[in-house]
Amino acid sequence: WRAHGHPAEALALCDSLRGALGDPRVFQRQRAACLLELDRVEDGVAEAAGELAANPLNLPLVRDELLDLLPARSQRERAVSALAQLDRDAPAARLLRAELLLRLGRADAATAATADLADDPAAAQVLLHAASILAKELPLEPEPGTVRPVADWLLATLEKLAGSAAVPRGQQLKVLDLLAGVCEDVLIL
Repeated sequence: WRAHGHPAEALALCDSLRGALGDPRVFQRQRAACLLELDRVEDGVAEAAGELAANPLNLPLVRDELLDLLPARSQRERAVSALAQLDRDAPAARLLRAELLLRLGRADAATAATADLADDPAAAQVLLHAASILAKELPLEPEPGTVRPVADWLLATLEKLAGSAAVPRGQQLKVLDLLAGVCEDVLIL
């Protein structure tokens, strides 16, 4: 649908398939993309948050789709506001909000949005996974204005994870390795 520009028809198809299958979780990512393309940002991020509540490991995929579909700063601000109302119980959705904040250059707000995730064992795993991906992507970041906020968030987040009792000892070594790698990347970048 994206290639041919028919998001309304694609949305109707997603809705009809949901009805036929009797499962409102079917096609959440696709439905979110349709809604965002129709500039229904709040509805689109609600779908994305639902997808992440069910499938937190889809965060990189959902993030990339949202960034592609929300190129304007004002759209990203709307998405951040909408996610702030939805994401308290979904660590991956909070991380999505944090990543949008980073793209807006707001590292402190992103850090505040995710700081307490390191205190819960399950949420800390989602946080570590997201930080690992961002740490690997940092040297490849295509938006030059985003490198510093992402690096600042990674440094704060990895430091918090390194001292967290919610992170198993074996994984704390991974956290410290990631932290060292980010420090090295910051010196190079």
